[in-house]
Amino acid sequence: MLEKVTDGAAQSCSTRSPRVARRTDDASVPSPKMMRAVLNLTSDLILFFDPELLRFIDVNETACTALGYSRRELLAMELAEIIAPESRELVASGLCRLELEPVATIDGFVALQRRDSSELPIEATVRRFERKRQSTAVLVGRDATERKCLEHLSTVPAHLDPLTGLPNRTVLETRLQAATSRAGKPSGRLALLLVDLNHFKQVNDHRGHLAGDAVLKIVAERLANCVRSGDLVVRYGGDEFVILADGLVDVQEAGGLAQRIVTSVSQPISLADHEVHISASVGIAIASSEESGSRVSRTSFSALMARADEGMYQAKAAGRHGNYVILDAHEG
Repeated sequence: MLEKVTDGAAQSCSTRSPRVARRTDDASVPSPKMMRAVLNLTSDLILFFDPELLRFIDVNETACTALGYSRRELLAMELAEIIAPESRELVASGLCRLELEPVATIDGFVALQRRDSSELPIEATVRRFERKRQSTAVLVGRDATERKCLEHLSTVPAHLDPLTGLPNRTVLETRLQAATSRAGKPSGRLALLLVDLNHFKQVNDHRGHLAGDAVLKIVAERLANCVRSGDLVVRYGGDEFVILADGLVDVQEAGGLAQRIVTSVSQPISLADHEVHISASVGIAIASSEESGSRVSRTSFSALMARADEGMYQAKAAGRHGNYVILDAHEG
């Protein structure tokens, strides 16, 4: 049966006029307009460039949208202008291999630099075409933001916050238990400071989440520079940080630490071509002398956090320009 169908198809083709066959052949070749429509449908970035001059010849809409440039702007640029400095050697290596083979996959993530100076990680392949003694190269890039984040998460220890590198709340609870398990060995006061960022939502809303992440990283560094050696700085979640300060001489020392935090966080933060201004509201819960010398239960940890949270909201109510409030953990 299969043979008969094949023979019938062959006979039908043999009776087709040369003119009809020629029309069919012509129709099978996509027009430039059709090719451009297809290129604009793909979610991959496609950038054609001259392999000698490294100037762009053509780009698809995905590339324009992802990088923040118009097609006309990209066609006036060179490849190096959109490659982040840390990825230029990697791309150069791929272009060298392209002289020996038609296709070269670039190992590792390539960071492209957007118009706003932010970076876009991609998985990149470059290919070279020869036609009528002319060479054309194309870089095809697939957005690797999600994959890079997942790979980063897989390499970050479970006890660390993947964005800031600070310890997480599990470490906080463990350290608090250790700090307050000194039966008969009082060693000063213990303070739990809850730091909440004011105006941070405006950064995310107006500048985007990448800018928000950059701000959180900078704040984490500033907090680490404010505390004493041995104090614990934790990213508790969102735009909240917790500091565990053990062995304080008195309540005034906790206030001095809070003031350093408020002052440091309030300093302008430079991001690309603009400055961000935020402040901190700090609530401080002070463990009693008796509690500092006895084993603290999970309930006591919750009580300390609740008291620090109460102090933080009182600080916010006093004005979101940087304040702190100190509360004893057992005063109502």
